[in-house]
Amino acid sequence: MVQIIPRAEVTAERIVELLRGERVEAELCDTGSGIGVYIPATHFDIVIHTGDWLIAKATWVGELTTDDYVRCLVALNAANNAGPMPKFSIDTPPEHPASLVSVLKADEGPLEVSASLVYPIGDGVSVTQLKSFLAEVLNTGIRLTRELHALYPERSPRQPGESFHIGVGDATPADRVTPRRVEQWFAAQGVDGVAYDPDTRCISLSMDEMPVDVDFEDPEVLQVQASMLLPGNPDAQEDIDATAFLHLCNRANLDSWLSTIAMIKQHDLLGILSHVAIPVRAGLNDSQLDQALNGGVVGATAQMRAVLHQLN
Repeated sequence: MVQIIPRAEVTAERIVELLRGERVEAELCDTGSGIGVYIPATHFDIVIHTGDWLIAKATWVGELTTDDYVRCLVALNAANNAGPMPKFSIDTPPEHPASLVSVLKADEGPLEVSASLVYPIGDGVSVTQLKSFLAEVLNTGIRLTRELHALYPERSPRQPGESFHIGVGDATPADRVTPRRVEQWFAAQGVDGVAYDPDTRCISLSMDEMPVDVDFEDPEVLQVQASMLLPGNPDAQEDIDATAFLHLCNRANLDSWLSTIAMIKQHDLLGILSHVAIPVRAGLNDSQLDQALNGGVVGATAQMRAVLHQLN
């Protein structure tokens, strides 16, 4: 029988208890907006916020300064392009009094790189879903470590990292995220003519003249994405400062906890990729799927418009 944790009981205390049961060190922490979960590790730290969504952020422990900013921007944009999750971003540490803009303007100060992951709670989650999300959160920390170790091997801790083992299960038949369930969701919203294309493995539609795809290429990830090439020709785009463009994408990633923005290049034309990605190996129930698709479509398109507005 599937054990469901009601939404009100998906608390930091419950998550700490579950992690400790899986022999993962975890404790309660003050997130500044409530009580969260803190997971220390050799190469990264993780903080998990609870609420309507589970929001996890892994932060690399290596030291970075403004001298590393541009190099990190390029690497993190490539990482955000390479896979739908997690979302990578760079900012000042939360305990630092100055903002990212102020630190960059002064050309002096500490920076930190983080990778984040989200999961909808809906009316409640199963224990299997929660364990699956937490396993993916720990994998996020490991991937973050690999990305930064490739850039700065000399700044990584010398000792090896921890081995985490959280037993995860697959989705129940009713909770599997399938093209059919997503088609039915759009139909219930009054969006007609939405159909899955097996050749592209996508459900494609237009939202206010913006192309949106629900991508099923990876059965363990629900990805809603919008992409757009900037208007003009390559010669006209030579005036666009690529570093400033990457900085704008990073700022957008810091402003939104849900969607990921990345700069792309196709046929010598610059463009923007905006997407929301959610791990779904353990599936989503109807309330979670509704929350994920609502957030995904709105989040991906809203962030795209915000960045386009600032570029114009």
